[in-house]
Amino acid sequence: MYIKSLSVANLRCFQEAEITLQYPDKPSGGKTLANVNLLLGDNGSGKSTVLKAIALAALSPIMERSGYVPYYMVRRGQSKSAIKAELILDRQELGDTAPRASSVERVETDIITVGDYEEVHGVKRRKAWDAIFTEDSPGFLLLGYSTTRRVESEEHFSPSSLQKSRRLRYQRVAGLFEDQIALTPLGAWLPRVKDERPDRFDEISGLMNQLLASELFADEEQPRFSGELYRGEVLFQINRIPVPYSALADGYRKYVAWTGDLLYHLHLSCPESMKLAEMSGIVLLDEIDLHLHPEWQRHVVGTIANTLPKLQFIFSTHSPIVAGTVRADNILVMEVDEDGASHVRRFREQIFGKNADEVLQSSYFGLETTRAPGFVHELDSISQRAYEGDPKAAIEFLKKLTSTGEPSAERDVSA
Repeated sequence: MYIKSLSVANLRCFQEAEITLQYPDKPSGGKTLANVNLLLGDNGSGKSTVLKAIALAALSPIMERSGYVPYYMVRRGQSKSAIKAELILDRQELGDTAPRASSVERVETDIITVGDYEEVHGVKRRKAWDAIFTEDSPGFLLLGYSTTRRVESEEHFSPSSLQKSRRLRYQRVAGLFEDQIALTPLGAWLPRVKDERPDRFDEISGLMNQLLASELFADEEQPRFSGELYRGEVLFQINRIPVPYSALADGYRKYVAWTGDLLYHLHLSCPESMKLAEMSGIVLLDEIDLHLHPEWQRHVVGTIANTLPKLQFIFSTHSPIVAGTVRADNILVMEVDEDGASHVRRFREQIFGKNADEVLQSSYFGLETTRAPGFVHELDSISQRAYEGDPKAAIEFLKKLTSTGEPSAERDVSA
């Protein structure tokens, strides 16, 4: 399943908006990452709302009875939000006996205010959607990750407890709507896979190391999945030393947490005859740059997209480094107009390969300068003095512009 297009009306910050998305197998000219969509915009401009809208559209038939409770989704002053989408269903949804390999389904999900309450109304059951009501079906695979990306310890994690309050398909995106949702810890499922399906365990290990590989993790100081377990904890190799997941640095743990949860749900849904990397589906991730070192940000989108090429990824980011790793066709920009309503635009300007300053001063971020405000104020003050005729101000301006007056940035080796 992929999402081809989305339109929303009266949904939170959006009065009206329409977007088309990149998805695997869509013609892209060979340069654009066909399975990547990157959402840019200021805080409050609607990036997270777009992710939620996609989840509500793709799971439309089950959201009413899944455990989802709408909360302030309808735009203020309105009585109804409408979310419309075109979804591409393939063999995973339609089954091998379907007359066509894929079909486009148009869906609408409405959220209606009733007094102080909001109610969600999805599409009625259709033949093409039968697989969505079967939780062990590989069809309708949709995963959503918010900025919290919290992981519980193995001893506190209980899949059965989660299933009692939320249906599995909603549970996979619930973190987008509920901050307290925890991801599935590696130690809660991977040891069992190693005992029961060693072939699948090897496949998962290979994918994990691809996600922790390429230029993103090129040296031995970066973690690599060892395939070993110790007292129920998954071990990683750092400088050839085994380190349990819980002892990894925060940036590593956050990255491993959501990619591990993704691999878990791929394993849970994947038929024995398929490889995990052959699974299609949609992955929604808020702030892909979260806790990532700038060196990681240079490679992370391409690494993920190429490791799992059949998945459609919709990421959001505030990082100019991440934005500079994709082309204009991959980017959607959220903008807020004078009336406070958000709109979605595509820009023609190419920022692929530009450095962070160039990206920040492009149309995508719109910064006039990347300098500290206090420094800019000092330059403006000196410039004003030069304008008023101070003969020393021009020289002072040039000195200020070329040097901050701070000690050399060379590393202090005396410490």
